[in-house]
Amino acid sequence: MTSIDQIAAPDAMISPRFEFFRARSETVSRNLLFFFHHFKAERTGALFGSAMPWLKAGYDLIQVLCPEGDGYRSTPPDEIRAAVAFAAAGGYAACFATGMSMGAFGAILLSDELCIDRVLAFAPRLVLISDTGSWVKNADADDLATLDRQPGRSLSRASQTARFIVILDPTEAEDATTLGHFSGCVPKWNLSVFPIRHVGHEVRTALVEAGAFPREVVSVLEQGDISKLDRKAVRRESKSAMLGLARTLAMNGRLQCAARINDSDNCKGPVTTTRQSADQVSVLLALGSDVALRELLIACPDAIARRLFSDSNDDILLGPCIRLLDDEQALEKLLLWTGSRPLGAWETYRLSQLARSLGKRQTALALLDGRFLEDGRPDFQSSVALAELRVDLGHWQAAVDGLDQRIIEDGCTKPVWRVVQIFRKSHAHFRDTGNAPAALRAISLAIRSKDDGWQNYQRAILYAAAGRQDEARKDLAAGARLLPDDLAYQKAAQALVATFAVPDA
Repeated sequence: MTSIDQIAAPDAMISPRFEFFRARSETVSRNLLFFFHHFKAERTGALFGSAMPWLKAGYDLIQVLCPEGDGYRSTPPDEIRAAVAFAAAGGYAACFATGMSMGAFGAILLSDELCIDRVLAFAPRLVLISDTGSWVKNADADDLATLDRQPGRSLSRASQTARFIVILDPTEAEDATTLGHFSGCVPKWNLSVFPIRHVGHEVRTALVEAGAFPREVVSVLEQGDISKLDRKAVRRESKSAMLGLARTLAMNGRLQCAARINDSDNCKGPVTTTRQSADQVSVLLALGSDVALRELLIACPDAIARRLFSDSNDDILLGPCIRLLDDEQALEKLLLWTGSRPLGAWETYRLSQLARSLGKRQTALALLDGRFLEDGRPDFQSSVALAELRVDLGHWQAAVDGLDQRIIEDGCTKPVWRVVQIFRKSHAHFRDTGNAPAALRAISLAIRSKDDGWQNYQRAILYAAAGRQDEARKDLAAGARLLPDDLAYQKAAQALVATFAVPDA
């Protein structure tokens, strides 16, 4: 078997975006295959792995690259003409095209210009990216309609004579939207659709798992007949499809059916894709199978977990990880997984509160100190929560120092009600332990905080505790001016004055 490393250079460089590779098989097809890569492919001069099965199936192959990552909309016309001339000179009986995701979109998009006879598109989807080359979103119906109205390439200008075979999961919203739009752009007799439900965007994985790729799929491409595939057999034999079905059943409350499928032989063994991992975690969460879920989290390959976390917009892994693993294990996983995507400030705060509620204090500390944030600096809410947790752990000096530094950095402009509570507790602790300098510092930090009426009351409590009753009365009077109609404040102030050693005149 030929490895990717052994194909370090194309057999012919047609142009910067079109590279020719001869079949690596004893049986060579009389047809040429244009292979479009998904998302973006900037590295030239070597064959990318997902194209390899087609070479082994006997196809001469032209690898199509997309440096800009723009769905092949900017592929230069002169390079396309060079590729067409190259194919014609080869005397091939037919020219086919295939691709996955944005590669499938590109294969459809260039089908007319490349004189393609048949396109096999796996879950076609257009990815919209920013001027800097980063992902923005997947194109929706409005985006595709806008593209149709603009000059240049679009789905509405795809080949009207080519046969299109689309394999997708119809429950995947973006892919279903793309197909819905495209189905109105070509003659209906030129479009065949093979749906595989519950497998998500990576539909080719289900075909590989079912043993239908490349053998049955090559037959479909050659003959254009999707009856060569059996969607029920594909789903039954595919681990991804069965786990996806179990997840759908679990989400719909059919827990017994979901458990039966999840326990089947086809769903056992280690997960091999991010989709499988997400589906199995979701099923086990719905079933309340904490023991099995804990084992899955520990055994899940780091590369898969990292990729799932990087691609996901939720914390499907992090919540269970914090809940089911001990501090040491949880922190190890968090450090591995978040290396591909820093957490957001709100995300870290929310997860830290979960960890704290579960008694996972070391995990909570790590989440609050900023190490998982892109800039390493927690927001003010997290800084306060970190100080509160340090107080709970008896790290009094660290709590006071951390808040003092944060208040200085923020220019004393943040709400400080919870901050004063921390300084008050710290003052009492330092006073009771005989650390007078630290106790006085805690008072001074509270006094430096922003006035808001009740804040004056809090300072008055601290002054009273230090025996400085005149200053306490001044703060209470200032608070009364700020809250003249607050009966709760008036009652609290009167109760505090009643505790003074010298009665109020």
